[in-house]
Amino acid sequence: MSEDLTTSTHAKPRRKRTAVIVAIAAGVLVVAAAVAVPLLVSAAHSGPDFEAAVEKDCGLNLGVDAQLLDDGKALTLNGAGEESTGLSLESMACVLTALDVPDATITRMDSTRAMDGRQRDQLDGHAVKWTYHPDDGLDVLLSK
Repeated sequence: MSEDLTTSTHAKPRRKRTAVIVAIAAGVLVVAAAVAVPLLVSAAHSGPDFEAAVEKDCGLNLGVDAQLLDDGKALTLNGAGEESTGLSLESMACVLTALDVPDATITRMDSTRAMDGRQRDQLDGHAVKWTYHPDDGLDVLLSK
């Protein structure tokens, strides 16, 4: 009988200690999740790095023909036309490819006519709008 009493007296402090350790571990996990989840969601929704695509990936300078807008949340690309200066089709293709714009969207841009007006596509992480006129060239607006 004395063995039963000894075992039961030692079991209660161990159970309390285990419960405290489990509670602390659960608290740490909740705090870690509360910090990590917003950071991961923010990173996932931050969208493409327009500046890096223009300058680093394609070696172009930001300026009149490639402009960052709204604190880097949007990018305009001004293409060259028959009567206007701007980015070459190769430079525009480089930026669009660096931003992972799908080939299907680039093909739609390539087949846009002046009478089609403003076109748009929603991509993963950003939206793309564009117009085309032979005199003015292809003009593209990308936004996060």
